[in-house]
Amino acid sequence: MLHLLYRLPLLAIQAIASILSLLFCNPLGHRIQLGRYTLAQHAMRYWAKLTCRLFGLRVKLSGQLHHGPLLVVANHQSWQDVIVLLSIEPLSFVAKQEIRTWPLVGFLVAAAGTLFLKRGSAESSSQAQDGMHQALASDKIVLIFPEAGVPLTPGVGRFHGRLFAPAITNQAPVQPIAIRYLENGLLSQRSRFKPNEGFAFSFFRLLTAPITDVEVHALQLLPTNQQTQRRQIAALSEKLVRDCYDPDNVLDHERARRERPV
Repeated sequence: MLHLLYRLPLLAIQAIASILSLLFCNPLGHRIQLGRYTLAQHAMRYWAKLTCRLFGLRVKLSGQLHHGPLLVVANHQSWQDVIVLLSIEPLSFVAKQEIRTWPLVGFLVAAAGTLFLKRGSAESSSQAQDGMHQALASDKIVLIFPEAGVPLTPGVGRFHGRLFAPAITNQAPVQPIAIRYLENGLLSQRSRFKPNEGFAFSFFRLLTAPITDVEVHALQLLPTNQQTQRRQIAALSEKLVRDCYDPDNVLDHERARRERPV
């Protein structure tokens, strides 16, 4: 609870930064170029960095995140993953439709160019893939979480191949990313949703969490062509992420289940 002594004032500052970010993330903000990024992208990165600090997330990037056109595929640990990755690089996301309804975060993530996907809807999936095609054709970086949600069990889940198709069609390379949350050097499950926990409860629970190190490992680039098979490149990406996530098999599954019972 001592973390709240400095995080509550940060929360007020972050609320102001969120409003400013929304103002900058308008059509004009996306057209004003300031160095490598647009004004809107600078605003989103600043907001994401401040939000990481608000939650005590110390983000460290290992390896090099390549430039677009690029499909980034990452394991999914928490709703905080999006903010962590936005603090590193402006990305176009494919995210579940529910995120759009989250207070403030939904508006900001939408302003970042997120492509929302309604699960079980063929039309929504087709629209998301069309958006991915357009983003990759415009030399942008697109990120997906191919596990189709946060796995119920600790570790890395199966990578589904469906959303790899736009990268293959555009012959854009795929770069797997492994995200690891650690407390005192041990893999942590704290950032995941608890059973039947909504966004608001998760938000304030994590606001009181201890300092957490977030390792973002940018892994090897995987080229694609018209002969690339979706399932094969999904399986290879999954293996690379899984091997990086827990290379020495140190994940304490019993502790993980206590932190997030399933």
